[in-house]
Amino acid sequence: MSLRRRRRVRLDDPVGEALGALAAGFRARPGFLALWFGGLLTERLREASRPYRVEVARTVERILVVTRPRIDPALRRTVADMVVLLGDGILREAFRLDRAGEETVLAEGGHVLRAYIDQRLKETHGQASTS
Repeated sequence: MSLRRRRRVRLDDPVGEALGALAAGFRARPGFLALWFGGLLTERLREASRPYRVEVARTVERILVVTRPRIDPALRRTVADMVVLLGDGILREAFRLDRAGEETVLAEGGHVLRAYIDQRLKETHGQASTS
């Protein structure tokens, strides 16, 4: 599917689509998994990967702009940052337990992320909950 076509596809479950795509990427790169979980990961390498989490968070934020347009931008950014942090932990645990991605952890992790997003970005009379 072309990039232009993919941009027009409506995502009914952005969390599920994102987790599925990231899990597929992990599965397709056994060298990455061996590096990440094989005891070769150094603090320097871990530090080098952090800017990519920021990039992913800004992508999540753009998705939230579309799916939750009336939410305060600062809250939306915070939620996007937390979704990436939580999602990273979910993916790490799923692939630590099973190099193919432990399905229960991935499925339940998706529920956790959806619940967090729904709770934090609950729209009440056009305003998001800030508590």
